[in-house]
Amino acid sequence: MNTKKKVRLSDIAQQLNISTVTVSKALSNKEGVGEDLRKEIKKVANQMGYR
Repeated sequence: MNTKKKVRLSDIAQQLNISTVTVSKALSNKEGVGEDLRKEIKKVANQMGYR
């Protein structure tokens, strides 16, 4: 049985102290997020197990 909690956009946002909208834009490769922040968001999302 898998008891790992599913990682949500809000979990990533809280970890980085940014908005959920910013996380969503970054992970969807939409405009409005700087490249450095986008890389950091993707790194943290990966570390947290976001799928």
